[in-house]
This record gives sequence, C-alpha cells and structure tokens, in this order.
Amino acid sequence: MPDNPIASFMAYAEAFEIGFVTKDWKVVGDLFADNITWILDGLPPPVGGTHIGKEAVLEGIRQSVDGFDRRFDLRKPEITSPPAEFSDGIYLPWQVTYERCDLPPFVLIGEEWDIFRDGKMVLHYERLHNTKELATFLEQHNEALLPA
Repeated sequence: MPDNPIASFMAYAEAFEIGFVTKDWKVVGDLFADNITWILDGLPPPVGGTHIGKEAVLEGIRQSVDGFDRRFDLRKPEITSPPAEFSDGIYLPWQVTYERCDLPPFVLIGEEWDIFRDGKMVLHYERLHNTKELATFLEQHNEALLPA
C-alpha cells in the first residue's frame, strides 16, 4: 500500500481507470477500507448522496458510470490543478469532458477530498459544480446518448 496521500490517490485513480475499461471494479475495491464513506454532493440518490461500506460504494460507482459515463463515446478526465496534500488526504479539482457523435461536448466540473489510512481510502467527498447544466444537457440530448 502507498504510504502517503498523493501516492494513495494516484493508485486509486489508476485503479479507477482500469475498472472503467474492464468493468471489473474489484481493483478499486481493493483500495477501499471496509467502512469507506463515499459522498456525492450535487446529485440525488441512488447515485448521489452518501454510500457507506465497500460494497455500497462500489455499487454507487457502477450505477454512476453505467448510467452516465458509458452513454458517451469518449470520456476525458483532467486534473485542473495538482492535488493539494493535507495530513491524511488530498484535495483535487477536476473536470471530465464527455463526447458523443453529433453532440456538443459536455464538461462536468467538480472537486473532491479523499482521506486515506494505511494506503486505503476511508472517505471520498465529491462536489459537482454544474449539475444544472448537466440536467439541461441530459434533457436536451438524452435520446442521442447511448442507452444506460
């Protein structure tokens, strides 16, 4: 297990991308504490809200990715500023550009705080900044997106 928050986060980010491509989220779950808390601020349940425990968090990730990310042809995550480290975690602003043939790209903007213990994530708090624009995009283009 990585022994500092930046290394722990980078291991998680790499695992997330592997899980996204392979649809096997075990590699991500291996980096979570059993009692992880995952909070997605800005969206209603079942994707948004608070998820507690490894299995609930992995299911929330699956629902989010399958219900949104996979509906596009291309997903380009980008760190908008380097991670800022604090005692046992990191703060990270980010954006993800989603593209679908014949549609304008949509850029989701957010930030997150992740806390680690012994290299495992114990808390993930994520805030989305443009959920109104997200809702409008989905309302306007839902039929042109891939099925959920």
